[in-house]
Amino acid sequence: MMFQSEDELLKGCLKGNHKAQRTLYNKYGGQLFGVCLRYLQNTMDAEEAFQDGFIKIYKNMDRFESRGAGSLFFWMKRIMSNTCLNYIRDSKKNGEILDLKSDFEFEDISAEEMSLLNIFENIHPDDIHQIICNLPDGYRTVFNMYAFEEYSHVEIAEILKISVSTSKTQLMKARKAIIAAIDIKISLNGHVTNKNIMKYETT
Repeated sequence: MMFQSEDELLKGCLKGNHKAQRTLYNKYGGQLFGVCLRYLQNTMDAEEAFQDGFIKIYKNMDRFESRGAGSLFFWMKRIMSNTCLNYIRDSKKNGEILDLKSDFEFEDISAEEMSLLNIFENIHPDDIHQIICNLPDGYRTVFNMYAFEEYSHVEIAEILKISVSTSKTQLMKARKAIIAAIDIKISLNGHVTNKNIMKYETT
């Protein structure tokens, strides 16, 4: 049986159709695993969170409410990102985030720094992924939640138990670190390392 649409695929999964479940896994698994890799630097941790996330997806299919094409993937991506956040908390890997209780004055990135974002298209996707993975845990988590999962700063603050201004500051510093790393990559035409990123963090 072929599943021509998200609705058909969803109905098949709700009926416990193994072919539908396998099709869902094959269609979206790669992208969803990429979500886990963005949050968790260790591949084994990402694989564990990925498997747990897919189990949650299968178990909660009856709670999904379709809002048009693409909504199924967005829903699954949210479950996967939440699974990763839970994994980080349970593994006590988020000490950096939870320790950042003090409020900072949020500053916009300068026009010069923002202009460097235009060079993203000149960077290989693998390098971009590595740059994000090399961010400190706090920066990486907030950046992923805001830029990829489209959480608001209010939502991020609530989930991570930090202030809104801290969330904004983490995002600002993540952007600065990413821009600096991209600039280094293009200038030196070399491998972007965690050492390089840490060197260009703002304090």
